Amino acid sequence: MEPSRYGAARHEKTKTLDPARDRTDSAILDHAIAERKPVLAICYGCQILNVHQRGTLVQDISAERPGNEAHGNTDLAAGVKKVTRSMTRRLRWEGRLAKLAGAERVHINKQPSPVD
Repeated sequence: MEPSRYGAARHEKTKTLDPARDRTDSAILDHAIAERKPVLAICYGCQILNVHQRGTLVQDISAERPGNEAHGNTDLAAGVKKVTRSMTRRLRWEGRLAKLAGAERVHINKQPSPVD
């Protein structure tokens, strides 16, 4: 999303942004919060929810926080492949996620690990 929304200048590595998506996601969050509806945010959703609630973001982890682990495909060294692994987790059967999933056991992605 547009870095000016959280008081930052645009980092040189920030990719092309979609202002229409930012406006749409913000409108949805405005409505959900005003109506006291639950919000499940994943990946980009966590980022926009954070900014919507007056948080900030790190636009380029490796440049702005040297020494941190690689984050996604963009931070991997040349020739390194990303492997996504999954694991099984048990949800509380009476919980909302289990009801939505229709199952007590679900497969979720683990943190990707760079491998040669």
